[in-house]
Amino acid sequence: MGIERSVDRMEAGTTLKSRLLPLVLLLAVVVSTSSCNLFATASKRSTAGPYDQLGAAERERVAEARRDRENGSRHRARAVLRFLTDVAPLNLPVAIALQELELEMLAAGDRISGMEEEPVQPGTEQQGPAERLRRLYRTRAEKNPTPVALVLAARLEGDGPAALALLDRALDIDSTCNWAHYGRAHVLAQAGDFRSAREALDLALRQDPGHLPSRRLEAAFLSRGSKLDLAIKKLESWLEDAEQDPLVDPKLRQGAELDLLSLYALTDDTDRVEDLADQLLERHAAAAQRIDLVVAAARISDRDPKGALRAAREAAEADPSNPLPHVQQAMVYDYWLDKPEDAYRVWGQVLELCRAASQNQSTGFAGNQRPEPASFQVLLFWVYAQARLSELSSRGYGQSAQAGTVEST
Repeated sequence: MGIERSVDRMEAGTTLKSRLLPLVLLLAVVVSTSSCNLFATASKRSTAGPYDQLGAAERERVAEARRDRENGSRHRARAVLRFLTDVAPLNLPVAIALQELELEMLAAGDRISGMEEEPVQPGTEQQGPAERLRRLYRTRAEKNPTPVALVLAARLEGDGPAALALLDRALDIDSTCNWAHYGRAHVLAQAGDFRSAREALDLALRQDPGHLPSRRLEAAFLSRGSKLDLAIKKLESWLEDAEQDPLVDPKLRQGAELDLLSLYALTDDTDRVEDLADQLLERHAAAAQRIDLVVAAARISDRDPKGALRAAREAAEADPSNPLPHVQQAMVYDYWLDKPEDAYRVWGQVLELCRAASQNQSTGFAGNQRPEPASFQVLLFWVYAQARLSELSSRGYGQSAQAGTVEST
């Protein structure tokens, strides 16, 4: 990919890892926007629990439905998926695929048979497709509160506590439901409670070590701190298994490959970074422009950090609710200009923006199948901002930031 390096110009103690961090975070934007509206994944291994088991013939039918959907035959795809939910009523990946397709169809204005079972209440005629579907699945779950129905209803809840309540009810019925544990991990992570999220994820993996959505979330958690190498191994293993699974949408694999590139960029193995980047540029032409922009941003930060800071400030003024320009500012302060007090202040702003963004997003947990467009990005920025604030605070920084003082550049 040709990322220019000038090691002889590095200041003492500065590593390639710190210089590449903006590249890593910018790549998260590519991942988050390419992972939306995807079909659910299922556990590939023989350890799959009752909520993921599906025969080979049925798995091929799911892949067929995905191809129909991609070709614009949404009604045909829905017919296949509805048939499969009758054949395998406990299988949550199939049910989630159907739920996702119905949301897409409603957004496109398609008429969906079966929606008539939900009477339209006065004053709700203008509600959007997500809210209509949320009420429908919630009604179904109240009428027949099975673990599958409760998990599906929780996925569409925009309110975190409401989603957790539904998932807890699913676990009261079946404490071994790995999807309910995984859903709790996802919702808790969005709420910023990463300790509880990790505990819930551990329970999900204990029930099914091969559960692909849980394994991908695990890699994201492991990417913090000294567990980077393990995170890389976990994600490489995920990609290997997902490649052989017909239920995994190719777009989801593309997003995971970009995740892996982000993790590679945090290591000192630059050859591996450039090799994978070149491969991704060849395979994923749609992401080429974004990858090029990331490389350009990395070069600007390397050569002209103050110029990069000015550009990030202008971007923040143009889009105040977007955390990305604030992340870029914090990175420049933190790693290039050596201004930890300013870094602490801006990382705090990132945290507040992520908190606000998470309150406006539905839970949408399904291995990052259908987050709102920025949810994975928000989660990643939130985790990283918390880590940086903790590190800076442990070194005694943050007092001037809390008092509102800012260094000039």
